Amino acid sequence: MCLSKVRFEVNTFFCKLNIDLKKILLNPLNSKRANLADGSTWNGFDKAVNSAKNYGGDGIAVVLTGEVWCIDLDKQIIADGQYSQLVKKF
Repeated sequence: MCLSKVRFEVNTFFCKLNIDLKKILLNPLNSKRANLADGSTWNGFDKAVNSAKNYGGDGIAVVLTGEVWCIDLDKQIIADGQYSQLVKKF
């Protein structure tokens, strides 16, 4: 499939970590709890980044919609700052 023919949207939240280090998703428009199933609590990348800065967020979360997928590979930068062999395969 040609990537130029794939239609998708990237929507984002900003996140805070709670005391148990679990992500809490927050609406970039009002800093209230967000819901993965409710598109009205999503917003664009720039708004999420700005909200994370303004409200003391710990990062952003991404929602992909449409005909696209991704693989999330956590903790794959090794001690010397290089990518792991797993990441290099991709």
